[in-house]
Amino acid sequence: MENINNSLEKMLKKTIKSENKKVLFIIWPEPLIVVSKQTNIDDSLTLLGLNNFAHESTIRYPQYSIEEVLRKNPDIIFIGQGHKYMKAVSDKLFNKLKRVNTVKIGQVYFISDNLYRLGPRVIEVLRELSKYIK
Repeated sequence: MENINNSLEKMLKKTIKSENKKVLFIIWPEPLIVVSKQTNIDDSLTLLGLNNFAHESTIRYPQYSIEEVLRKNPDIIFIGQGHKYMKAVSDKLFNKLKRVNTVKIGQVYFISDNLYRLGPRVIEVLRELSKYIK
């Protein structure tokens, strides 16, 4: 456990905190299921100084509308790769979100699903997330 804590501390010291960035973390694209508070993913985003797009929801994994995403206009979109065809399944969603600046400029990233389960690999995923928030 001490090694995990040391690794986490070292990694967080190197990470640029981006507290003003709104992040949308997608669990599933159709219907659009996102991550809210009281989840490992939300805790990880908070550790990195990011604002979870859906943090205010009272549901841990709420369903969001395309209109809500367009209205809130996230700075970064992460999609968990929980399914081997997630990129193909997400194409339809990206077509609907093509007016969102994040999609236009390509700040949409597919992330390992290691964040779905708490364990030592969470450090690796935090490193993975941190390289996209600069």
